[in-house]
This record gives sequence, C-alpha cells and structure tokens, in this order.
Amino acid sequence: MVDTLREIVVPALRAHFEELVLPDTKDTSVGVEYELQRFQVSNLSLPPENIHVKPTTDGKLIRVSVVNTFLELEVGRWSYESKGFVPVKDAGTARVSVNGMSISVMLEPRWSHGGGTKVVIADCVVTIDGKVRFATEGAVADWAYKAITVVLKPLVVSYIKEAIADTVSKTLAFHLSQWAFSRSLDDQPARAQRTEPQRPSTPQSTVTAAE
Repeated sequence: MVDTLREIVVPALRAHFEELVLPDTKDTSVGVEYELQRFQVSNLSLPPENIHVKPTTDGKLIRVSVVNTFLELEVGRWSYESKGFVPVKDAGTARVSVNGMSISVMLEPRWSHGGGTKVVIADCVVTIDGKVRFATEGAVADWAYKAITVVLKPLVVSYIKEAIADTVSKTLAFHLSQWAFSRSLDDQPARAQRTEPQRPSTPQSTVTAAE
C-alpha cells in the first residue's frame, strides 16, 4: 500500500503547489483591520525526493512528509488600517518568500467488511523552520512601512500555514477518494482500484498550523 500511496501522493502534491492559489482573507481580531488578496505562487522548489511516504512505527497510520520546501508568493493586494494613537492606513502589493517549510500529513486506512480499504486524512501540520521574508509596496512613508511590516508579517505567515494545511488536506482527500485499496500497511505494492470520481469536499481531519 505504501508504494501505491507514494505514486498517488507525490505527483498530486507537486501539481497542487505548482498551481497553488490561496483564498483571500480578512481579519480585525488583532486590533487592526487587514486584508490579503490574490495570493499566487511565483517560485517553488519541491523536488520529488523531498516528499517521503512511510508507515508510522505502530503501523496504524501512514505519514506523508514534505521537507525543506522553498515557496515564494505574490500578494496581489494587501490593505491595512490601524486606528491607534498614530493612525496608519495603506494598501499595495507584497512578496513573501518562505524557506524551510515542512508539511506532515497523517493518512489513516479504514478497512471495510468487504476487505477494501479507504484512506482518509487524519491530520495535517505545516511548520516553517527557515527564514521568512515579507516585502511590501505601497504609498506611505518609510517609517509607516516598518510598522505595517512588523504587524502584518506574523499574520501573513500564520495565514499561509493554515491555508496550505487546509488546501493540502482537501487535495489529498480528493485524490485518495478515487482509489480503494486492498492490502495491509507494508512497503510492498498494493492493489488499488480507481473508484467513480467524486467532487472535492472538506475532509474529516484536524488541520493545524504549528507554531
């Protein structure tokens, strides 16, 4: 089963990131109002050898690990407004580059009474261990830019981790839903049969953006 899952998961993840477009977001929960729109990948480094598919030590789950990924994103539009002692309001574009991003996805095989197996997403965690660069462009003075960047950068990073965890979970859940497996968790090739296509849906999973 593991080898078959590898054949499904690796190309699915690479294709997903090459076409990755993150949804827009807006928030006012941190005392400022900000909005991020039109995220799009401008550069990606994700060699196939950086994607690992192995069973867990207890043999109950299968871990998909994506390690040491470099990702560069264009933010088509950001807006920021703070109504503090010194009000700041601006909008513009931005570029985000992320080094050392890792993704850990836990896959759970579920056996049916008929002997077939469905594989579902049990958990997805995104971590960033490397450097994150966040550069904004807008119209206000340099001092205000520094203030905006200090506030926006951690919010953008947190959002990217959560959004990637969510989109990866949905993508893999969709691809895995097309197959039914009929073998135990070992490193031998599994027999897999493609089932009738289904529309993508939100998986029953725990999606976590790690600190």
